[in-house]
Amino acid sequence: MRRRTVLLSGSVSISRRAATGAMPTKLDPVLAAMLEGPALEADRELTVMIGLAAAPTERTLAELRALGLSVRSVVGDVLTGSARLGRIVEISAHPAIVRIEAATPLHPEDTPPPGG
Repeated sequence: MRRRTVLLSGSVSISRRAATGAMPTKLDPVLAAMLEGPALEADRELTVMIGLAAAPTERTLAELRALGLSVRSVVGDVLTGSARLGRIVEISAHPAIVRIEAATPLHPEDTPPPGG
């Protein structure tokens, strides 16, 4: 018997089938862990990046705002914004949302030298 190995490269996108699946598939692992923690900080404000099934209409944006999402920017089918951690599950249930990722703050490893 001969085995065949296929290597795939490039970006991976979420299919529309996954978009209509269970909510946990919409959340990045960091965000899911925040929601599963023993001490859920429901009032904690998070910056998020959201992937949508298509570019949002004004109606979609209004619906997301009504769920507690503060929209900052929209570029094509991606938007950034902020929401309270306790509202993420409800927001992720919106049918237009394919993926939600928690923003990861970037901090320099070392303090830059003076004047550098």
